[in-house]
Amino acid sequence: MNKARVVEQTRKLVMARWPTLIHSNGACLYMTYGLMFVLTEMGKRPILQAGSCDWPRLTPEQDDGIAPNFYGFVWEPDSLDTFAWLLSNTLPEMHVWCGLPEDNEIIDLTCGTFPLHCRKTLGLDWPGHQPPDYLWCKCNEVPRGVTYIADERAMDVAYAFIRKLEGM
Repeated sequence: MNKARVVEQTRKLVMARWPTLIHSNGACLYMTYGLMFVLTEMGKRPILQAGSCDWPRLTPEQDDGIAPNFYGFVWEPDSLDTFAWLLSNTLPEMHVWCGLPEDNEIIDLTCGTFPLHCRKTLGLDWPGHQPPDYLWCKCNEVPRGVTYIADERAMDVAYAFIRKLEGM
């Protein structure tokens, strides 16, 4: 399977179906959903994953003991903020990615946008190693310091937003 081609097909599909949504909060949901379409057409069995995700924005040498070392999205199902987001029909803070169980792979098509989101949301640069445009690797080959933690309740929320998106 040509991973770069799959990513390109997915991006074209998502831009064609949801051109205004791709630049909104929750773009990870739309990109993952589009990826699932493409992979399913190829005979794969993708599994939507949702929850928390962190990437190091500083190298250990850059750590000053003050600035945040990581940037990511933290799924907090019991927080009042999550409840408020859900009441306002908005995807709460969380991250969405895809798994391919048969291949033991994880795919995140939006990790490359994290430095931009870090600047927009926290006003912080990303002086450390830049994340790749997308991550597609074996689960045991995720870059050092990077974490993906799936949560069943986050997956339920993601699927609920997909059903709304499709008018189900």
